[in-house]
Amino acid sequence: MIPDARELSEALAAVGVDGWLLFAFHGLNPVATRVLGLEGLNTRRLFVLLPREGEPVAVAHRIELSSVEGFPGRVLPYSRWQELHAALGSIVAGRRLAMEISPEDAVPYLDRVPYGVIELLRRLGGTIVPSGPLVSRFAARWSVREAADHRFAAEVLAEVAQAELARAVREGDGGLTESALQGRVVAAAHSSASTTWCSSSASTDAPEVRVHGISRGLWSPESCRSAAFTAASAPRGRGGGAATTVMGRAGSMLHTCAAPAAMARCSRCVDSPACRRVSEWCAARPE
Repeated sequence: MIPDARELSEALAAVGVDGWLLFAFHGLNPVATRVLGLEGLNTRRLFVLLPREGEPVAVAHRIELSSVEGFPGRVLPYSRWQELHAALGSIVAGRRLAMEISPEDAVPYLDRVPYGVIELLRRLGGTIVPSGPLVSRFAARWSVREAADHRFAAEVLAEVAQAELARAVREGDGGLTESALQGRVVAAAHSSASTTWCSSSASTDAPEVRVHGISRGLWSPESCRSAAFTAASAPRGRGGGAATTVMGRAGSMLHTCAAPAAMARCSRCVDSPACRRVSEWCAARPE
């Protein structure tokens, strides 16, 4: 949903930009999909300017004008590339605009707009800067349903983890691989809740990561929709991973507890039953 005009204007002023330019093409930018509520194929380039002042402007291909039906602003249709460039030039020239880019790809979850698009917009007179603060405020914010889904997932995972992580510690360095442990957790989650889960594709059997990464192993359906935006907005260092955002804070604690070798104590917690149970388990676990 397009943000409230007053709230958006305040956010744009705080960031120091004239507008937020959203780019969508074949699902490359999930931020644009989420903010604009896009549906359909999106086989042609779509640009939507949400300005600090004035009405929003959409630049849409003539064969996909249905994607901007009911748009609360002006629509500039195009067919030929010359029309596209002319329309873009009219809305970006002389303006400082936020887009989903990340210098040196420091935050890959945010780096969604192709370099060629940025080159074009700069040639047309626009100044393009990262939209991270806007993504955090308007795209990464969970809906009531998403928040409830993450809490539910954390509760289920906390129950499963108490058994499966304890089992992994008891077995010690007995050749247990990450994917094997992940398989146990997924199976236990399936049997513990009347829901469906999808496992992470980022698993490996390399010995150095036998247990590392359990928190990224489970995703609930609603989590799959919102985790990318949570990851994009989460505080992190340059080398930080997204594992701590997948299952919320409870998953972050599990990730810490599951680290190989030292099995370091948990250092993060929030005031929720799931996190308290995991924290208690970690505090009581064998050294």
